[in-house]
Amino acid sequence: MVLRVLEDSPDLVQRLSAIMGTPAPSRDGLLVTKAEYAGRLSYSVRKLDQLIAAGLPTSGKGRALRIPVEAADQWVTVHMGGATAENDLEVAALASARRRAHRRAL
Repeated sequence: MVLRVLEDSPDLVQRLSAIMGTPAPSRDGLLVTKAEYAGRLSYSVRKLDQLIAAGLPTSGKGRALRIPVEAADQWVTVHMGGATAENDLEVAALASARRRAHRRAL
């Protein structure tokens, strides 16, 4: 319930951040760990490390490294197989999962 209130009131988030002395969350979207984003794409963390080396947007470094979901999704659509829409991203992720499952079955 608290999260819904915060999602619906960006001004409240700004005021709470000012009171607590912490930076306000970016409005660019959610930040997730490498493992969470890799799961979202049905890739391994190792493959995600390769994408990061190729220029996938990140924030922080080391154990504090996070991936901005919205920016990373846009990067993936542009750089991974010419996908042009979020649907194409889902299709690419499913195809990747099928390839991985096939390799495991061998």
